[in-house]
Amino acid sequence: MAGWVALGQTTVVQVNPRDGATGVNLQSTVEIHFSNGLKLTTITPDSIRLLNSAGVPVRARLGSDIEADVVNIQPGERLMPQTSYTIEVNRKLIDKEGVAVVPFRSSFTTGSDLPAATQAEGFHFTKTKVDDESGPTAIAVGPDGHLYVATYYGNLYRLRI
Repeated sequence: MAGWVALGQTTVVQVNPRDGATGVNLQSTVEIHFSNGLKLTTITPDSIRLLNSAGVPVRARLGSDIEADVVNIQPGERLMPQTSYTIEVNRKLIDKEGVAVVPFRSSFTTGSDLPAATQAEGFHFTKTKVDDESGPTAIAVGPDGHLYVATYYGNLYRLRI
């Protein structure tokens, strides 16, 4: 029966930009949060797509967090101004239990190409250095018993415990 989801079936729980959002930045990265981790080999342009207003897939790079429950879509080029885009997840995406993810669609519209206007006076800031730390941002024990450490700069280390 359409609209029903089996108990425990992996679904999209949050998307950014949110469904129906307008004025979205042309350089935005799309972020999709799932209720369960995904099988990494199924995170492909065939299972998760960003479509332009004509329904044509936008060239993009897909990435995920270490648990594979958050997927990022980074468009290969700036999005077009004042254009509607659709995020699509289909049943080719498989969760870590081997079950197809519930299909999902969400749309948003980009804003104008013009930068926001600022007043000629009054916009002042002081540059402050916060930290030089390039340490770990995520740590997890993998199914192979090794420790995996991700860093802010995108490095992933596999360490023997």
